[in-house]
Amino acid sequence: MDGGSFGGAIELELGIWSVTMPRQKRVDVAGVTYHAINRSNARLTIFHESEDYDAFIRIMVEGLERYQVELFAFTLMPNHWHLVLRPGKPTSLFSNKEPQQVTV
Repeated sequence: MDGGSFGGAIELELGIWSVTMPRQKRVDVAGVTYHAINRSNARLTIFHESEDYDAFIRIMVEGLERYQVELFAFTLMPNHWHLVLRPGKPTSLFSNKEPQQVTV
């Protein structure tokens, strides 16, 4: 069995099967800058057309207007995206629950 880090997850090779386990959850801390990434399952394409990218950006802007989050940079790739952001207050990134735990 071989374990290694890959794309924010740990992959364990079990014979012909590959099991990916998510990272441990982290606390959402105000004033801390985060690099958030989300990759599709099996690296499948999630943005097929320019309209898909436009829809993501529109929804992201709505979220930034709704929550106190500062966005520094982002990139959208065909099968994943990256955001560099900082919450202005605890829980402003992901939820209204206290304390907030997130995977980033």
